[in-house]
Amino acid sequence: MKELNKKNKVIIGFLFVVAFSLIIAGVLVQNFANLEDELKEEIASLAKLDITKDKYDMSIKTWGDYAVVERKIKAYLNEYAEGIQKVLKITNNEQFNSLLSVSNLKADGPNFSKSRSYIDENKETFNKEIDELIAKCDDEKIEEDIKESLVDAYYISLYKELLLEDDMKNDILASEELLKETKRKVNLIFDVSLKVYDLLEKHPDEWTVEDEQIKFKTVDLLNQYNSYVLQIQ
Repeated sequence: MKELNKKNKVIIGFLFVVAFSLIIAGVLVQNFANLEDELKEEIASLAKLDITKDKYDMSIKTWGDYAVVERKIKAYLNEYAEGIQKVLKITNNEQFNSLLSVSNLKADGPNFSKSRSYIDENKETFNKEIDELIAKCDDEKIEEDIKESLVDAYYISLYKELLLEDDMKNDILASEELLKETKRKVNLIFDVSLKVYDLLEKHPDEWTVEDEQIKFKTVDLLNQYNSYVLQIQ
């Protein structure tokens, strides 16, 4: 009888442990589900921001491997946004926008040494930085970034899902197109400016600036000048 009671106690104890384990497992599963929902809500809020203007909140709302995913996504977006905003600043730069202005042609001609130096100093850096940003839009580059921090396939998949899901992916694609178009326009202005400087430097006595207008002594020179300027209008 005592042996039977002992067996019953063992069975009851075992069942208790199993029940307790199931409860703990259920709580953990629920907690992880809540964490994932919280992570998705946080990333969805980031998708509403303008990557060309806004800053990203780098505070982490989740924990564990979810926090790793959240941190990597925010770091990617923040670094990418800062890079975009930096290269786009050139389009608002006063010196860049005045490269072909009449006042600059008058002040810096006929050799245009200051303007040439500005282009030499900025063109290579601009192209290097914008090419790096365009490369960051590649899906493989995005996936490589998380693999440096996580090996679990589930969390890697979650990272890709959140960063490459419709709204976020559309923003990245739109920004990539903006970068490519900005690169084309900025380089065109650089190149056309140098062609205009070369033209005017070769004919220093055949052009003047009067009443805030550039005037030429020959129709041929005027046509060459206009053909360059029309490329950026």
